[in-house]
Amino acid sequence: METSLLTSVTSLLADPEKREITCADGLSLLATVNKAFRDGVNGYRPGSIAGDEDEQSTDAQAPAPPTSCLRQTLTDAIKQKVERNWSVPVSVLDAGELVVTLKIELGPDGSVRRVEIVDAGGGRNYRTMAESGRRAVLKASPFDTLTRYVDMYECWRQITMTFSPPV
Repeated sequence: METSLLTSVTSLLADPEKREITCADGLSLLATVNKAFRDGVNGYRPGSIAGDEDEQSTDAQAPAPPTSCLRQTLTDAIKQKVERNWSVPVSVLDAGELVVTLKIELGPDGSVRRVEIVDAGGGRNYRTMAESGRRAVLKASPFDTLTRYVDMYECWRQITMTFSPPV
Protein backbone atom coordinates (compact mmCIF):
# COMPACT_ATOMS: atom_id res chain seq x y z
CA MET A 1 0.00 0.00 0.00
CA GLU A 2 2.88 2.38 0.77
CA THR A 3 4.08 2.06 -2.81
CA SER A 4 0.59 2.73 -4.15
CA LEU A 5 0.23 5.87 -2.02
CA LEU A 6 3.70 7.09 -2.93
CA THR A 7 3.04 6.35 -6.62
CA SER A 8 -0.23 8.29 -6.52
CA VAL A 9 1.34 11.36 -4.94
CA THR A 10 4.43 11.23 -7.15
CA SER A 11 2.48 10.88 -10.40
CA LEU A 12 0.18 13.71 -9.37
CA LEU A 13 3.06 16.08 -8.67
CA ALA A 14 5.44 14.92 -11.41
CA ASP A 15 3.57 16.36 -14.38
CA PRO A 16 5.16 19.78 -15.11
CA GLU A 17 2.16 20.72 -17.27
CA LYS A 18 -0.20 20.41 -14.35
CA ARG A 19 -0.60 23.78 -12.69
CA GLU A 20 -3.47 22.80 -10.42
CA ILE A 21 -4.91 19.64 -8.98
CA THR A 22 -8.38 18.91 -10.31
CA CYS A 23 -11.24 17.70 -8.17
CA ALA A 24 -10.94 14.22 -9.73
CA ASP A 25 -7.21 14.15 -8.82
CA GLY A 26 -8.02 15.12 -5.26
CA LEU A 27 -10.76 12.48 -4.94
CA SER A 28 -8.50 9.78 -6.35
CA LEU A 29 -5.67 10.71 -4.00
CA LEU A 30 -8.05 10.94 -1.05
CA ALA A 31 -9.44 7.48 -1.82
CA THR A 32 -5.87 6.10 -1.82
CA VAL A 33 -5.06 7.84 1.49
CA ASN A 34 -8.29 6.59 3.09
CA LYS A 35 -7.54 3.03 1.94
CA ALA A 36 -3.98 3.27 3.30
CA PHE A 37 -5.38 4.60 6.55
CA ARG A 38 -7.82 1.69 6.87
CA ASP A 39 -5.39 -1.02 5.76
CA GLY A 40 -2.32 0.31 7.49
CA VAL A 41 0.81 1.37 5.62
CA ASN A 42 3.90 -0.85 5.75
CA GLY A 43 2.51 -2.86 8.66
CA TYR A 44 1.62 0.23 10.66
CA ARG A 45 -1.86 0.30 12.14
CA PRO A 46 -3.23 3.59 13.46
CA GLY A 47 -3.04 3.59 17.24
CA SER A 48 0.09 1.42 17.43
CA ILE A 49 3.34 2.76 18.85
CA ALA A 50 6.62 2.36 16.98
CA GLY A 51 8.75 -0.25 18.72
CA ASP A 52 5.75 -2.00 20.33
CA GLU A 53 5.41 -4.75 17.76
CA ASP A 54 4.14 -7.14 20.45
CA GLU A 55 1.26 -4.79 21.21
CA GLN A 56 -1.83 -5.42 19.15
CA SER A 57 -3.79 -2.29 18.27
CA THR A 58 -7.55 -2.52 18.15
CA ASP A 59 -9.99 -0.76 15.86
CA ALA A 60 -11.32 1.09 18.92
CA GLN A 61 -7.91 2.76 19.27
CA ALA A 62 -7.76 3.81 15.63
CA PRO A 63 -8.54 7.47 15.03
CA ALA A 64 -11.35 8.35 12.65
CA PRO A 65 -10.45 8.87 8.98
CA PRO A 66 -10.00 12.46 7.79
CA THR A 67 -13.69 13.08 7.14
CA SER A 68 -13.49 16.89 7.08
CA CYS A 69 -11.04 16.68 4.17
CA LEU A 70 -13.28 14.18 2.40
CA ARG A 71 -16.34 16.33 3.05
CA GLN A 72 -14.64 19.43 1.60
CA THR A 73 -13.44 17.54 -1.47
CA LEU A 74 -16.89 16.10 -2.12
CA THR A 75 -18.51 19.50 -1.51
CA ASP A 76 -16.20 21.01 -4.13
CA ALA A 77 -17.14 18.26 -6.61
CA ILE A 78 -20.85 18.85 -6.01
CA LYS A 79 -20.43 22.62 -6.33
CA GLN A 80 -18.65 22.29 -9.69
CA LYS A 81 -21.36 20.05 -11.12
CA VAL A 82 -24.17 22.30 -9.83
CA GLU A 83 -22.56 25.42 -11.28
CA ARG A 84 -22.27 23.71 -14.69
CA ASN A 85 -26.04 23.08 -14.56
CA TRP A 86 -27.05 26.52 -13.29
CA SER A 87 -28.80 28.92 -15.64
CA VAL A 88 -28.94 32.36 -14.10
CA PRO A 89 -32.32 34.03 -14.78
CA VAL A 90 -31.96 37.17 -16.89
CA SER A 91 -34.55 38.95 -14.73
CA VAL A 92 -32.28 38.94 -11.66
CA LEU A 93 -30.51 42.23 -11.04
CA ASP A 94 -26.96 42.13 -9.65
CA ALA A 95 -26.89 38.33 -9.79
CA GLY A 96 -23.12 38.24 -9.25
CA GLU A 97 -23.50 39.88 -5.85
CA LEU A 98 -26.01 37.38 -4.49
CA VAL A 99 -24.92 34.45 -2.33
CA VAL A 100 -27.32 31.52 -2.10
CA THR A 101 -27.23 28.93 0.71
CA LEU A 102 -28.85 25.55 0.11
CA LYS A 103 -29.24 22.55 2.39
CA ILE A 104 -28.95 19.35 0.34
CA GLU A 105 -29.99 15.90 1.53
CA LEU A 106 -28.44 13.06 -0.48
CA GLY A 107 -29.16 9.36 -0.85
CA PRO A 108 -26.44 6.66 -0.64
CA ASP A 109 -26.60 6.42 -4.46
CA GLY A 110 -25.65 10.11 -4.81
CA SER A 111 -29.16 11.20 -5.74
CA VAL A 112 -30.68 14.34 -4.28
CA ARG A 113 -33.50 13.56 -1.87
CA ARG A 114 -34.32 17.13 -0.91
CA VAL A 115 -33.04 20.70 -1.41
CA GLU A 116 -34.01 23.51 0.94
CA ILE A 117 -33.32 27.21 0.54
CA VAL A 118 -31.72 28.21 3.85
CA ASP A 119 -32.48 31.95 3.88
CA ALA A 120 -35.76 32.48 2.08
CA GLY A 121 -36.24 36.07 3.29
CA GLY A 122 -33.76 37.77 0.97
CA GLY A 123 -36.16 39.58 -1.34
CA ARG A 124 -37.44 38.86 -4.82
CA ASN A 125 -34.03 38.75 -6.56
CA TYR A 126 -32.64 36.43 -3.92
CA ARG A 127 -35.67 34.15 -4.04
CA THR A 128 -35.49 33.91 -7.85
CA MET A 129 -31.77 33.15 -7.72
CA ALA A 130 -32.18 30.62 -4.88
CA GLU A 131 -34.93 28.80 -6.80
CA SER A 132 -32.70 28.63 -9.89
CA GLY A 133 -29.92 27.21 -7.67
CA ARG A 134 -32.32 24.64 -6.27
CA ARG A 135 -33.26 23.59 -9.81
CA ALA A 136 -29.55 23.35 -10.72
CA VAL A 137 -28.93 20.95 -7.82
CA LEU A 138 -31.82 18.76 -8.92
CA LYS A 139 -30.65 18.86 -12.55
CA ALA A 140 -27.07 17.94 -11.55
CA SER A 141 -28.29 14.90 -9.60
CA PRO A 142 -27.13 12.20 -9.21
CA PHE A 143 -23.59 12.88 -8.00
CA ASP A 144 -21.94 9.63 -9.07
CA THR A 145 -18.63 10.52 -7.39
CA LEU A 146 -20.30 10.06 -4.01
CA THR A 147 -21.00 6.38 -4.58
CA ARG A 148 -17.27 5.66 -4.25
CA TYR A 149 -17.57 6.78 -0.62
CA VAL A 150 -20.79 5.03 0.39
CA ASP A 151 -18.99 3.59 3.43
CA MET A 152 -18.71 7.19 4.68
CA TYR A 153 -22.31 8.12 3.82
CA GLU A 154 -22.96 9.82 7.17
CA CYS A 155 -20.16 12.28 6.33
CA TRP A 156 -21.91 13.57 3.19
CA ARG A 157 -25.58 12.61 3.70
CA GLN A 158 -26.55 16.19 4.43
CA ILE A 159 -24.54 19.18 3.20
CA THR A 160 -25.23 22.89 3.52
CA MET A 161 -23.53 24.77 0.70
CA THR A 162 -23.08 28.41 -0.23
CA PHE A 163 -23.09 29.33 -3.91
CA SER A 164 -22.14 32.47 -5.75
CA PRO A 165 -24.13 32.09 -8.95
CA PRO A 166 -21.99 31.74 -12.10
CA VAL A 167 -22.59 34.94 -14.08
